[in-house]
Amino acid sequence: MTISSELLDWLYNFTRTLKKQGGYQLPNTMVVRACVKVIKNLDIAHDLGVIKDDKKRGLADTDASDELENVLVERMMQAIQTRKRKGDAKSSG
Repeated sequence: MTISSELLDWLYNFTRTLKKQGGYQLPNTMVVRACVKVIKNLDIAHDLGVIKDDKKRGLADTDASDELENVLVERMMQAIQTRKRKGDAKSSG
């Protein structure tokens, strides 16, 4: 799996913050696996819709890959917010 240096820096700082708060500096792979498990448990795949490169450039094209990643992040955030609103409505009703 590849990850940008920006995200690696964030991940490093995140795990350092956990250690500074009195915990362990967790391995990056553990944090990434935990994030994937959270997404899996949210069960939002059906909320994401069809995500594709309409320009047919393929994922090898860096711009296409970045655009698709941004679309995926945006749709995941929307799906999570939708789930949260539904959960809030259930708990208040």
